[in-house]
Amino acid sequence: DWRKWFPYLTMCVFAVFVFWGLLFFTPHQLSGCPLSCECFAVTSTVKCVSKSLLTVPKNIPGYARTLIFTGNHLHQIGPDSFKKITELASHTFSALTILRFLDLSANQLALIHPEALSIPDSPLQELNLSQALHNFTALTDLTTALRWGGLWGLLRLDLSGNHLALLPPGMFSYVPSLRQLLLSNNSLLAVYSGTFSELDRLGNIKILLGNNPYTCTCEIHEFVTWLNKSKAQVDVEAVRCSSPEDLNNSLLRGLTVQAVGCIVPVLSEVTDITLPTVYPPLFFICLQCFERCINKISFQEARGWRPIVEHNHSHFCTSFLFCLCKLLSVLHVMTVPSCHFFRLQGSISVLL
Repeated sequence: DWRKWFPYLTMCVFAVFVFWGLLFFTPHQLSGCPLSCECFAVTSTVKCVSKSLLTVPKNIPGYARTLIFTGNHLHQIGPDSFKKITELASHTFSALTILRFLDLSANQLALIHPEALSIPDSPLQELNLSQALHNFTALTDLTTALRWGGLWGLLRLDLSGNHLALLPPGMFSYVPSLRQLLLSNNSLLAVYSGTFSELDRLGNIKILLGNNPYTCTCEIHEFVTWLNKSKAQVDVEAVRCSSPEDLNNSLLRGLTVQAVGCIVPVLSEVTDITLPTVYPPLFFICLQCFERCINKISFQEARGWRPIVEHNHSHFCTSFLFCLCKLLSVLHVMTVPSCHFFRLQGSISVLL
């Protein structure tokens, strides 16, 4: 009779549920969970709450997706704390209000939330992202995170070894206290104007830009100008040309615009700067003179007297003035009032 075995079946089912509950829904140490933490395999969560921890435990299980470290005294998160991180979510470190040093190097960050680095009161002083950015999207995300993170107290930023080919202008405008910036061992071909404009105000900042494949063509002349004028401490001996071949291994500092293939403006091009102030009065003086000449010639024509020389002379002068007027208008060097322009054009049409 099944009723005879019912109590035994009930006990077996209960034992199975208890076993699975102990295995998956309670903290356990069987899979390398740190002694001061609680690990939950099913929810992929590790909790180390109010354990007076000074550093992040090193033996966090690989399945962990959610880490909770509230109520501790973490001053530093080092390179051995986390591995193979691909994403930084919003307010990832916001609970670590006394965090000073954050090392996320040697990871593969592909997605960084705009507020991933936001921590109340901006305690972070050093941020190491060496060999941590997986692609260009991560760089643009980081630029936004630096802007929204409120990292006013950040003193050192390491972006070396990330294969960076360019730096967005104004990327470092929101880290005004920066004292060290490491950009060596990347793939920088040039650094464009405006990238370090805010950092130049700091004066004594140290910027490492060496071991990058700089292309020393005319496009790099602004970077060379900055190197020659900047007061920042740059590792200039390591900032060298990679191409073209005739400039290979040449120091960027000290290069002239001619050396990088730029054409120096000739004197006439420089003096053109004075056109807006010189030509307007000159034009109207010429206009008045030629109008008097035109009126005189028209009067003589009415009397039937028109020497060939004067006719050719007026034809040449008025044509020249018309061309000059059109040229200045096209070049936007000056604005010719419409009444004068059409009056002149009408007079010229009579003679041409």
